[in-house]
Amino acid sequence: MVVAVVGVKRGKPFNYTPEITIENCRMSPWVSPVRNGHPFRMVNKDPIAHDVQGYTLKDEYTFAMFNKPLTPEMTASKTVRLRNGHYLFRTQCGVHDFMQSWGMAVGNPYFAVTGPDGRFTIPDLPPGEYDVLAWHPHVKVQAGQIKIGPNGKAELNFAFDSEEIDIPLHDLQTQFRLDTALQPRHLVPPSVELQQYN
Repeated sequence: MVVAVVGVKRGKPFNYTPEITIENCRMSPWVSPVRNGHPFRMVNKDPIAHDVQGYTLKDEYTFAMFNKPLTPEMTASKTVRLRNGHYLFRTQCGVHDFMQSWGMAVGNPYFAVTGPDGRFTIPDLPPGEYDVLAWHPHVKVQAGQIKIGPNGKAELNFAFDSEEIDIPLHDLQTQFRLDTALQPRHLVPPSVELQQYN
């Protein structure tokens, strides 16, 4: 899950280039912050080629942003260019459609990706009052507010209802997408314990 502070006007330099690594036909990290108008690095550690496709998303609409074939053990960069009003980013392999990663646009260096236990820390936040967003591709975004005093700290907890988890069909399949279309059966969503992403 990405947690991001919104509206920070000053503070530390924003030196951040997101990167995904492809290994064993898997993209990681599964979620990451991205920067609009900045590079996005892709590292293919597999001995086979992949075709990384970047998309910008809003509501039910998906628009192609870039397509970058990666030969075995290749590193490349593309620029993230989100459409106006968009803040979600998705990559997918055009050769292996089950390979995906997700991103949320951040506008300052005050963000975090939660650990396996859901905890996060955002250090060095300047004093002020801020909105904070918590985002995951399968749940609705949540917002909270914090107030930071000089040399202060704040705690903010987000609680998500497992009943509201919305997992796309392609994330539930264990084989090729056509299997479900050709079979008279329905996939059962996994339990919350199985919805952990490394």
